[in-house]
Amino acid sequence: MSSVPKVGWYIYTPTDPKKPKLTLRWATVNDFWLEISPKPSEPPSLTIHLGFSDFRPPQPQDNAPVNALILTTDANSLVGPFSITLSTNNRFDILDLNQALVEGRECWGHLLRDGIPTRTFESSFKDKKSGFLGGKNVECSISPQGFKTLRSATEMTIYQFSQVSFVRPLPYDTRQGACFEMAMERGNQKPEMLFQCHDHAEMKQFMQIFLYLLVKDREARVSDAPPTNLQELI
Repeated sequence: MSSVPKVGWYIYTPTDPKKPKLTLRWATVNDFWLEISPKPSEPPSLTIHLGFSDFRPPQPQDNAPVNALILTTDANSLVGPFSITLSTNNRFDILDLNQALVEGRECWGHLLRDGIPTRTFESSFKDKKSGFLGGKNVECSISPQGFKTLRSATEMTIYQFSQVSFVRPLPYDTRQGACFEMAMERGNQKPEMLFQCHDHAEMKQFMQIFLYLLVKDREARVSDAPPTNLQELI
């Protein structure tokens, strides 16, 4: 897999989805991830997959700073809907950041083309929507057959990839950047599942495999689908 060197910038971003105020943060592009942390030494609170992202200069109606980029992911994408403004103190930094984002997106394309060495992963995560306080420990695994949770010796659930609406690192994560969320209902913007991994690195590894398999499953289902109109039959 081609990789993007890890480089960083001080940028201004919102720190809360409900508060538009921009705050100085540290941003890095590492392979196909944009990671935004309160400080260089702290785990990211925002981890954004660039393979599903679009970014553009702001328009007048965006009411954004001059040296800025608007980064968005589509509501129908495998990482769900998201939007954020990224701005810097000068034009050179924003141009440099834009180039790194482009290279990060290309890095994901190379991975999809070249494949990944490992297509399975299993670990014990905390289900933050069940149990008491810190959540309930759940054995989770991912493979080409789907996403499996094992809550007890008699309680196992396998989710087919076709059931998944989107999965992504939790936006504005306050738990060391170790959480991911998942939505099963198509069009649902409030994910039903929230899991916490052991650390940020494990979460990214799991997300890489999960999203790779989701893309490949969707490609396979599209190629196997029958023609839908007369023109396709000709």
